[in-house]
Amino acid sequence: YRGFDKAGAATNWSRSRRFSIARDAVSMPMPPRAELLSRIPETHPRLFVRPEDLPRMRELARGSMKEQYDALVWRCEKMLANPPATAEPRKYPPDMKKGSPEWKELWWGNRNYTTAALDTAATLAFTRLLGGNEEYGELAKRILLDCAKWDPKGATGYRYNDEAGMPYNYYFARTYSFVNDLLTEEEKELCRGVMKIRGDEMYRHLYPNHLWRPYSSHSNRAWHFLGEVGIAMMGEVEGAEDWVWFAMNVFYNTYPVWSDADGGWHEGFSYWKSYINRFTWWADVMRSATGVNADDKPYFSKIGYYPMYLLPPGKVGGGFGDLNGGSTASSAQTLMSQLAVQAGNAHWQWYVDQLGGARNEGGYIGFV
Repeated sequence: YRGFDKAGAATNWSRSRRFSIARDAVSMPMPPRAELLSRIPETHPRLFVRPEDLPRMRELARGSMKEQYDALVWRCEKMLANPPATAEPRKYPPDMKKGSPEWKELWWGNRNYTTAALDTAATLAFTRLLGGNEEYGELAKRILLDCAKWDPKGATGYRYNDEAGMPYNYYFARTYSFVNDLLTEEEKELCRGVMKIRGDEMYRHLYPNHLWRPYSSHSNRAWHFLGEVGIAMMGEVEGAEDWVWFAMNVFYNTYPVWSDADGGWHEGFSYWKSYINRFTWWADVMRSATGVNADDKPYFSKIGYYPMYLLPPGKVGGGFGDLNGGSTASSAQTLMSQLAVQAGNAHWQWYVDQLGGARNEGGYIGFV
């Protein structure tokens, strides 16, 4: 190939490169853009569940999964009795030194504050979808609209504090999709305007650089959080289709950059556990919304062997890497329970059984 400048002068031709495809390479073609996006429901909910899933899930909530549903109701009743604060969190004072104890307290505190508000809203909204309790829906709606008034470039802005900005974006998107039928058109427009600003900010940060230099740790969870926002807002916010298409391209072509088909993880066990746990959310969302199964990818077909080799039952210490010194096999129990179920892998289930059996994540994701 070669290029031309504005005056029409040509560059030198590039050098030729060659590549080979291994004989045992797995065939996993990415669906064309129009086909992939057409699979996403036009109505809500779109995240974790589809509209046509609701009758069966409601039946399960009344029947064989009543215990799990009752646990959600118990949580929602506590939320009704003590709703989370929704006042906008404060930014860093001008004289605050970055990295100081006070800065860290506000940096991480705003993350926890944001999660407390919007994950509560998502839980209430999801539980209302199952059981029809309108009190849950109204409180979820109030929290959502209160948080929609926060400055998108303020204390919870993605580029200002991504540890607060990321959970704001995906919990907001989930709540919006779960409670959508209770929102007026004016209220929907408020939410769409907020997500337009926040989604664009994430997209500009990630695209296209993350596709060819995908080594930033935080960006390796931000891309699929943006995918969630895009699915929730597709057809309603300009650019949302691009956010979804980008996220799917990262999944097919780039992720995870920390390993290959053997199922390892370059950053070490603790970061593996943290990031893959979040990825299982995207795996559920992606399967439900687009029909793409993460376990078809070679890496995810081997992922559960990593803790088995590194932390067999009874071992303490997860090898090299940040926060790994005190890691134990039991700390992977919940995540491995999810991976074993998602993949239907009996080896990984054996590992879970040695640790005392399956452990559910709980909440609405655990119910899914």
